[in-house]
Amino acid sequence: MKNIKDELLKVKPWLIVISFAALMVFIVINFGAIINILGIVFSNLNVLFYGLVMAFVMNIPMVKIENAILNNTSDESIIRKFKRGISITLSAILFIAVITMLIMFILPELSESIIRLINNLANYFNSLIGNINQFLDYLHVDTENLNNVKLENLLNSLGLDYASIIQNASSALIGGTGDILSKQIGYVGNLLFDIFMGFVVSMYLLGSKENLIRQFKKVIVAIFSHDIASYILRICRVSNDIFKDFVGGKLIEVIIVGLMVYVSMIIFKLPFALLISCLCAIMTIIPVVGSLIATIIACLLLASDNIFYALGFFVIYQIVQNLDGNLIYPKIIGKSLGLPALWILVSVLFFGGLFGAVGMLIAVPFTACIYTFFTDFINYRLKVKKKNGEIDESLL
Repeated sequence: MKNIKDELLKVKPWLIVISFAALMVFIVINFGAIINILGIVFSNLNVLFYGLVMAFVMNIPMVKIENAILNNTSDESIIRKFKRGISITLSAILFIAVITMLIMFILPELSESIIRLINNLANYFNSLIGNINQFLDYLHVDTENLNNVKLENLLNSLGLDYASIIQNASSALIGGTGDILSKQIGYVGNLLFDIFMGFVVSMYLLGSKENLIRQFKKVIVAIFSHDIASYILRICRVSNDIFKDFVGGKLIEVIIVGLMVYVSMIIFKLPFALLISCLCAIMTIIPVVGSLIATIIACLLLASDNIFYALGFFVIYQIVQNLDGNLIYPKIIGKSLGLPALWILVSVLFFGGLFGAVGMLIAVPFTACIYTFFTDFINYRLKVKKKNGEIDESLL
């Protein structure tokens, strides 16, 4: 019996390796099916997902309000006794106020700008080409091969009707937009219901977060050994801190950047001020490539009206980006994430390719967590090897 156990102990590592390799091969072969299954599972958990996201966001002001109550009230104060209820209520009011402001003040103007853009798409296209030609003429650049006549002749020589293409593209876009809007009414209704239920779930999560955290800790400690449980709980604490700092800092940065772009465009009387400022604010969430996307879209939109508007915006946005990168971002988020610029770019491209816009949003904090734990693991292994004399210092 003892020999059998010894043989099993020798074979066990190989069984683990083979099982892991087989699992990886199975995942790679059935990757598409697994992603579809996960998509179905997560689509049925939308309410819980929305609730977790809203609870995480509202927890940031809630904690600050609770700390303010604790620091400014006595132990016998009624306000302190109901601090959780008061902080949840104020956080919910703040959250609803922000959403209401977006719907009442920003959404109508955004809709008007988008409708204006769609209705005048053909005119903007022609205007864009004309303004580019005008600007190139101003620089004394030969535009013989860049004018509408040459473009039209080129398309006609290929059997394509230039005027028909512009008209059909505009009609298709306008008609397609109407079809999309009509088909999405039911989807929007379901989405609003899921968001409302998610808000209700977030209230419950915030009200009983200590109890839920305690239950989670009990499950981890009961299942795993002391060392593994301690490490899992540490991972949760560090991940929570990273995401909290990133989300809280990004929300403030988004507001500041959006206001700076909007005020600058209003001062210089540039069109589409609210639409472009909202675009720049949202793209601020996506590191590295977000500002590039916002610049390209905004410049094309403004160039359709006047090429000098695009140049003016480009200068304004570069100034805003420099202020953000050198002043706002370091002050608000600082070096807390600790990620090199190369890893930020790689993470955005990788997670963006896998999960689209959502992947770009979570790329930086998620990668920061992986980077932190991998760095800790490497330092731990180096420390153990140095202690056991298994490492040559000259290699480091």
